[in-house]
This record gives sequence, C-alpha cells and structure tokens, in this order.
Amino acid sequence: MKHLLYLTILLLAMAGPRQAGAADTVKLKDGTVLEGKILSQTDSAIRLEYNLSKGVKDIRTIPLADIAPDGIDKETPDEIAFAEIKELGNTPDLLDARGYDALISGRPAAFMEKFKDSPLRDDVQAIIDTLTAEKARVEAGGIKVGGAWINAEDASKDPYNHAALVLLAHLKADLERRDYASALGRFKEIEGDYAFSKAYLEALPIAKGAISDYSARLSVMERALPSLVSQREKNLKTMDIDDRRRTEEAFAKRIAMFHERREAAEESGATWLPVSEWDLDSITGALETAASEGERLGGVDPNTIRPATVLLAAAFTNFSAGKLSDAASKLVLATSAGAKGNAVKKLGENIRAAEKAAKEAAEAAANAAVADNTQDPEDPENPGDPEDPADPEAPAKTGTGGEEPPAKEPTKEPADGDATGPTPDPAQDAGDGTDRPEKKKKKDEGGIGLQQILLIVAGILVVVTLLAKIFVKPADDEDAG
Repeated sequence: MKHLLYLTILLLAMAGPRQAGAADTVKLKDGTVLEGKILSQTDSAIRLEYNLSKGVKDIRTIPLADIAPDGIDKETPDEIAFAEIKELGNTPDLLDARGYDALISGRPAAFMEKFKDSPLRDDVQAIIDTLTAEKARVEAGGIKVGGAWINAEDASKDPYNHAALVLLAHLKADLERRDYASALGRFKEIEGDYAFSKAYLEALPIAKGAISDYSARLSVMERALPSLVSQREKNLKTMDIDDRRRTEEAFAKRIAMFHERREAAEESGATWLPVSEWDLDSITGALETAASEGERLGGVDPNTIRPATVLLAAAFTNFSAGKLSDAASKLVLATSAGAKGNAVKKLGENIRAAEKAAKEAAEAAANAAVADNTQDPEDPENPGDPEDPADPEAPAKTGTGGEEPPAKEPTKEPADGDATGPTPDPAQDAGDGTDRPEKKKKKDEGGIGLQQILLIVAGILVVVTLLAKIFVKPADDEDAG
C-alpha cells in the first residue's frame, strides 16, 4: 500500500493543469457572474465553458455587447498553473522522502522553468521551501500523522503507541480509498501487536463501521456478478477474433494474478483475503469473515482495556525518561490489568537490563571513589599509602641491608655544660652486618636458602658413592674371575 500511495502522489504531481478549471470570470451587464474557462474570443463574442450545476458543464456563446465594461477577468497562464500548485503545501500524512521528491520535481519545478518572469515565482518558491523542509524532517526520522508532526525523539519515548498510531493512519488512508480489505488487515495488525495501545481504542469503532460498510459492498458485488459475467460475454461476441483472443488472454492473466495473491495471503495466515468482483468464492468467503469478525468485535468492551492502556503508556514514558522504578511499577500494574504481548515482555526485559546497568554503574562509581580516597596525595601515580598497615602488599620501609629500622628516640639536646652530646643510635653502630629479628623472619619466609641446597646436593653425592661401591665391581676383580 505504501507503493500505491507513492504512485498516486507521483501521478498528481506530474499531471498537467486542468483543461476546464474554473479559472475565468465573466460579469454580464445584468449582474450575472459566470465562472469557467474561456475557450475562444472574437471581436463580437466569447465562448465560455462553465459549470451549469455540480458535475454538469455547459458551453455558452456570449456577445460582447452583453458583457459589462471590464467584465472579463481572464486568468493568465501562470495564474492557472499556480492554481494547480498552491494546494501542494497541504501534504498528506505518512509521506516519505520519495513522495516529497515527486511533489517538488513535478508542477513546482515545471512552473519555475516555464514562467521565469512571473510575479508568482516567489509564492511557488515558498511552497518548494516548505516541501523541502518537511522532507528534511522525514529524513531525520519524523513523520506526519493526523496532520501533526512527530519527531524521532518523541516517537522513541513511547515506541509502542507510536507504531500503533502509524498503523491507524494507514488504516484511515485505506478507508478513504474504500480499500476495506487492506484497512481491516491493518486493524488485525493493531489488534495483534498493539492491543493495549491508544490507537487500538480509536481503531476499534472504526473497524466495526468498516466491517458493516464492507459487508454491504460485498452483497452488492454478489448480486451483480451474474449480470457482470453476462455483459462480458456479450462484449466478447462483438469483437473480432484477434481482439477477443487478446481480451480473453488479458482477463485470464488478471484472474491468475488474483489467485496468486489470494493463495499468498492464505499462506501468511491473513484473516481478510483479497476479493475479486469476478470470483464468487472470494466474495462469499469475505462475507463469512465479515459476519464472524463483526460478531466477535461486537463483544469487545473497550472499557475493560482502557486501564491497561493508560498504565502501559505511563510505563513506556517513565522508561524513556529514565524513571526505572516508576516504569517497573506501572508495568506490573498494566500486566495485572491484562496487558500482554511481545512488546510488553520486551519492555520488562529492557527495564531489568537498565536497572542492572544502573546498579553496576553505581558500584563502579563507589569503587572509584574509594580508590581516589586511598591514593597517595604526594604521588598521584602510586595508589595507596605504602606505609598503610591495612595494605598487606605494601612494602615495609627498610634500612641498610633491607631491614626495617626501629623508631628512633628523639634526639636530646645536651644541657648547658654537658659534653657527652646526643645518645648514639645502636642501629647505626650495628652497620650492614647486623641482622635483627625482623630480618631473620623475612629470610625464613623467603624459601630454601643456598646453604640448605648445598647440604642436599652433598647428601645426594654420598648416597650415589655408596651405591656405586656396592653394585659396581672394580675392573681388576672382573679380570681375575
């Protein structure tokens, strides 16, 4: 259906000006004003095509003597062309970028090329600018629905209801073309995937009315089919052999394509199948579907769905705003009210994933804060304080030879007349060869020492020597034997 919409817009954009549009005005001396199209003009009269009544045109020859002074207001060619362009600014809903390109490159572009000196060029350029700006909004993710624009950011706040709203707009467009099967197919899609959306509540009464209208139309088709077939047979009899053969081949091809589309729809599980005015089975089948679906939808009470719809919309909105707790609580209430489906399940998964990510981010921030608090302020590249006894991996400060020096007593200043000087530090007197208990403890914890290795090797050599004496006989003893 999207391609059909694009094709329709393309044809409208590329079509030429109306040949009989109400462009010219003629005012008679008796005060009568006629609007239409001046087909020709001579020195004595004009020929005017005008609307005699709605849908009925007439051509009238009017003598110039009957026309009031300055009573002919004939539009110029550029004014006639502009009349076909000025409505393009009122673009339809759901138009994509290709549709906008078709509008811009059609009549507006032709006007700018043909009427280079027209005073209406600025007006046409303003329409082109409007269409170009709307195209940019579409390319940025926006969409026009119900005459209002929805940008990508707003759509992302509630993708569930937004997608349903787009389907509803397509449904309405289908009904304007009286394409009931397509419209009701879109309703089935809304009902199946977005049964708790705001659009479903709006689409429900529309679908009920469409089923009623469709049933009436199908009944007319069913009654008209015999006469339609009879008329076709009569027309074939009036044709020559070649024309009849080509007509029958074209008709057979058309019916074959219809059956292919119907079979494809059946395989896809569609409820509303294609209908042909030439196929009685498709007509009666659609009537049966309309009866069953009308009865089913007649038993649906929208008031039982509305609470879940409101709660689910709030859950989506809170989730997009980052209010995860509120979103989770609204979702629980919505499911309790009956909301279900893949979109509802997916929202729950997204909420849980976001909550997990937020928790992990908070923990990481807390750990980073602890690390910042324990960092050596004098050495920003060295985390932690080496002298912190709480850090088991912090190296102990050692003196000469690797031992940890004991705390020094504060140096006493000699009293007046005391020549003994400060008390000497015993650790300094010990020099590099002094091992204090702390150093011996570190050696004991360091594993096997060199002296122990030498003792083990010596023991192995002694054992090997004894074994050699016992099992290996001297060479002289072997010769003597």
